[in-house]
Amino acid sequence: MVEQPEKLTTNEARGGVGLNVVRYVLIISVILAVAAMVITYLNAPSPTQQGATTSPDPQPPAAS
Repeated sequence: MVEQPEKLTTNEARGGVGLNVVRYVLIISVILAVAAMVITYLNAPSPTQQGATTSPDPQPPAAS
């Protein structure tokens, strides 16, 4: 005679513990990552050079 396997409900299978720790860790880490990006963006140096960085028709150095 073959025994039927014991069927457990969801709460019985996990012991009645339903922790949402992973959800909170993910939320906190995303908030910290966004805050770090905002701080980095705000502290980035601003460009000091105005206009083009090279002349449109570069000339070779003149021979002296």
